[in-house]
Amino acid sequence: MIPNSESEELIDYIENLKEYLLSNNIPLIDFTNDLRIKEEHFKNGDHLNENGRIVFTKMIYEQLLLNSSSLTNQAIKLKNIDN
Repeated sequence: MIPNSESEELIDYIENLKEYLLSNNIPLIDFTNDLRIKEEHFKNGDHLNENGRIVFTKMIYEQLLLNSSSLTNQAIKLKNIDN
């Protein structure tokens, strides 16, 4: 979806989802209004074109690298709780 073009219903849904995930200790990576994704990256209002898919894939990769140590630490803590 083109950044900053969300309906009020979608905005409410995203906020509710964020609250739910946070309350259940589930990480969320939200690219909803990330400025690296531009209108030119979309084939239509909802689907990325080839260049957009490349840009978005790199964004996900970078974010997962940044979060990997944090997620690993969380997994270790959860494993220790189970033992």
